[in-house]
Amino acid sequence: MFRLTQILQNSLIRLGGWLDQFFNLMKNLFSWLKQLLIFLGKLLGFTDEQDFLETNQEQSLKPTEKEVAVLSKANLGLQGADSTTRRRPDSKMKDFVKMAQQLKTSR
Repeated sequence: MFRLTQILQNSLIRLGGWLDQFFNLMKNLFSWLKQLLIFLGKLLGFTDEQDFLETNQEQSLKPTEKEVAVLSKANLGLQGADSTTRRRPDSKMKDFVKMAQQLKTSR
């Protein structure tokens, strides 16, 4: 039995070493690929960040008045709503609300 555990331990150590080598190789390959893409980008003239951005006029789009009106109506409806009206009627809940009101008044 001792021999079997030793074989398993050695196998796991070897597997760990192999995975370490494999992931180091992947890291090096992706690093090399990144450097190649940076070089090609500079070679083709993609060095300025503004190359990929839209103009300021396109970035500063504003919502239409209709959308603003819809948003304001929705906000007014939520502010006026009572928290108890959104819940379904339940006799136990009414008891808890009464107890909470009694606690609020006693403080």
